[in-house]
Amino acid sequence: CSNKDKQWYQRRVRGPVMIENCHDNTAYPYWNNPKTFDFVVCPMNFWRVSGDIGPNWASIISNLQQTIRFQDLEHPISQPGCWAYPDMLEVGNGDLTYNESRSHFGAWCVVSAPLVLGFNLLDSPKVTQVWDIITNVEALEISQSWNGHPGRLVSQSTELFTMKDHYGKVTLLPSWQVWAKSLAKSAQGVFLVNIADSTQPVSIKISDLGFSDNIRVNVRDIWEHKDLGVLSTSSTYSVTLAAHDSKFLRFQPV
Repeated sequence: CSNKDKQWYQRRVRGPVMIENCHDNTAYPYWNNPKTFDFVVCPMNFWRVSGDIGPNWASIISNLQQTIRFQDLEHPISQPGCWAYPDMLEVGNGDLTYNESRSHFGAWCVVSAPLVLGFNLLDSPKVTQVWDIITNVEALEISQSWNGHPGRLVSQSTELFTMKDHYGKVTLLPSWQVWAKSLAKSAQGVFLVNIADSTQPVSIKISDLGFSDNIRVNVRDIWEHKDLGVLSTSSTYSVTLAAHDSKFLRFQPV
């Protein structure tokens, strides 16, 4: 399959067509030239980077990690028309808690992953349960923004622990991570997540987010839809998060 094949399919159906490649980790898009980076050879619109996801916290976080290799800071392969896809959303499925579903959604938003709901939309109780998560306009705005990069891992704990996914596979994971995505007007979407099974503090130095020196940024809480105040780039933002909970923020220079 090639870029020309994708164009052929688009012409064949006489309209837009979205192609997902579920190749089970056997082939990935790549730069045509690793020195000049002219274009990405990508005959699909989005492509699976991991195994099948399940409604299980370890599975969600493990799949998220598989996007990292396609997020090179200067030359990311995941980009418009060629999105890295860690599988569908399990929001609202299985025994996921509200915090786990919300963190799952935020994680997919901050790495520009396609947001494909995986539950029955005719199930009114379930829709009601997660409605404020999947309709969070501020989170969706970050998901749909493009300012040259899909989102990347910025920082993580050196402390590791083991988790077991829905297949029974034991995975070694950091206890917390901080992800960020470049936005228009020099803003950053910032996602802090407590991966561990107990409450702990998570923090990020504002300077690690790529802001210019000696500026101030307004901090907006995307989950709570409120401004938290202004910080200098020499500051550190810290928050205490319950197990599997997250904080989704927008840092905007003022």
